[in-house]
Amino acid sequence: NMELPAAYQFTRSGITWLPDIDRYLIVGSGEPEKDLQTHLFFMDADGKVDPTPASVVGVAALKEIKAITSAANGTLYLIASLHSQEGDDGEYILRMKRDGQKFVVQGRLQLVSALQSHSPQQFIALGLAEAGRNEQPRLSIAGIAFYDNDLFLALHKPKPTRGVAILRLDDVDTVLKSQKLEPDHLSLYGQMQFGPAEDQIADILDMAFDQNGTLWLSSITADSDQENQSGGLHRVNIFADGRLDATQIFSFPGLQPEGICLQEDGFAIVLNDESNRPMFCSIDAEGI
Repeated sequence: NMELPAAYQFTRSGITWLPDIDRYLIVGSGEPEKDLQTHLFFMDADGKVDPTPASVVGVAALKEIKAITSAANGTLYLIASLHSQEGDDGEYILRMKRDGQKFVVQGRLQLVSALQSHSPQQFIALGLAEAGRNEQPRLSIAGIAFYDNDLFLALHKPKPTRGVAILRLDDVDTVLKSQKLEPDHLSLYGQMQFGPAEDQIADILDMAFDQNGTLWLSSITADSDQENQSGGLHRVNIFADGRLDATQIFSFPGLQPEGICLQEDGFAIVLNDESNRPMFCSIDAEGI
């Protein structure tokens, strides 16, 4: 079990590992009706979460953090919605750099604006024909992972024609600097349909790459009530023709593996049970 500050909630918590300081960073939120922000918290290897959130410099407030991942040298990437006087303007890609106990936003890209340059044909090439039919196409991201200068995006909505879709944003730092998402920067990494059984389809909750470039997913069975839900940890196999296939390595009956990250010895996962009580576990990568 995790040791949590009482004033915050961790029901939909992403997680990432900060190797330079041997600590985790997890996502938490304030109490409903009192604190409408989402926050970042340091956590030690035993699951003890700092009593107060880390400071974030460069944005007024983080409305909701959908996903988080780490790159090298204390750099983080987030998918987050921001508080705005104009109201809801969709999700942003944020680049942050850790500076001591605070995080400084170094770049942002609003996904709604960035996608305006895409034609319906280009959305079809991404496997997202539904998005191309909207005047203001929006992507809702479930999880992200960073590998070799590229950012990988697991889609929550819109759904592709088959299963789940993962997009690849090439050279994300160049895109953030130019503030232009050219069509050739965004490509379809792959689509797949997977689950614990043939009649149980899974949705991606989060993902992470290991040191060998293998992609791992955490998932939950789609369209199931809490009692029948089952979480999973999957290894993604890539075939020569570009097809993706997910092999389930672990199952978590009745639990939702909301966040996954890689650390030195394996994987760290934040799970929630039916009462939304967060738990923390680590899995030794040796042998899997």
